[in-house]
Amino acid sequence: MSVAQGVIERQLTALHEVAMVGRVRRSRYEKAEALNTQQATRDLQALTKAGLLTTVGKAKGRHSVAGPRFPRNVLETAQQTSHHRQPVHRVARTAPGTGPAK
Repeated sequence: MSVAQGVIERQLTALHEVAMVGRVRRSRYEKAEALNTQQATRDLQALTKAGLLTTVGKAKGRHSVAGPRFPRNVLETAQQTSHHRQPVHRVARTAPGTGPAK
């Protein structure tokens, strides 16, 4: 996918989110690119019109997923990469004397 296909550079953030997470919400894209609501909405609508994204849901649950023209090889690569990662397990530490009562 290249910027020459009508995708502007900042829109790559939304496409990356879809590839890695499976969806993108307008609010998350808006914050990631420091856009106002109108700009973020226009960008996502343009990606939807281009067939790269498909809108799912209404109101609060609304988000965008990969559309029919989203490159499948990008999705497959992202899914393979995320499946190979091992989850990080953190052990909660407590300060001496602050643990459970005995």
